[in-house]
Amino acid sequence: MNTYNIKNKLFDVVINNASNNDTSKKKLERVLSWRDISWNRAQNSISCMTHIINLMTQEFIRAIKSKTLNDNFAVSLDDD
Repeated sequence: MNTYNIKNKLFDVVINNASNNDTSKKKLERVLSWRDISWNRAQNSISCMTHIINLMTQEFIRAIKSKTLNDNFAVSLDDD
């Protein structure tokens, strides 16, 4: 951060929801506090909206496929 002269310019971090990002935010908060820079990981991180939409869409498609498979299975059982 010193190399790029951004240590006092860091405001928000945009991340996906992977658990390793929580670890990174904790480490960043700790490193900044050692340098007397106040930065709160809960207040200064934003989950990537496109990642959230992607996760929701995947789950929606999974649910549709599951329902279609269940409906098809039920129809084939009724045919017997």
